Amino acid sequence: MVSYYENGRKGLSIDSLALAARALGVRLADLVDVEPGASAPEAYSRPPTEDDSLAGAIRALPPGARELAGDLVRDLARRWPSEV
Repeated sequence: MVSYYENGRKGLSIDSLALAARALGVRLADLVDVEPGASAPEAYSRPPTEDDSLAGAIRALPPGARELAGDLVRDLARRWPSEV
């Protein structure tokens, strides 16, 4: 199975990667070595989603506002947990 992941024949969800990072005691970013602006392999390409648009808008904010937006989103997530 690891070979499938390593060779790009099977992908991992972000949740699975986050669990693996936590188990290994590393940051998620340490497992995902992607240069900014690098294109993903075709197997991982997908059309942009509303979440992508929201993430892009948050990244475009100045640092202080980005921090506040993150705090707001985390607070909302605690108040209304996802049913997924």
